[in-house]
Amino acid sequence: DISKSLKKFRLSDVARCYHSPYRTIGTLSILNQTVDDLIQIHDFIDSKTQEWLEQF
Repeated sequence: DISKSLKKFRLSDVARCYHSPYRTIGTLSILNQTVDDLIQIHDFIDSKTQEWLEQF
């Protein structure tokens, strides 16, 4: 499951310790923002797929 893998990565030391030198302290890096966006997209797709299957 893609969403589960992304969530697992997001909690990993690599993602938590990654800080972009071009961002202000305390803001998410572009990597972590992208991973968060992908998680939201996949969760949305999964929920719509589940709704469709229930209606079918």
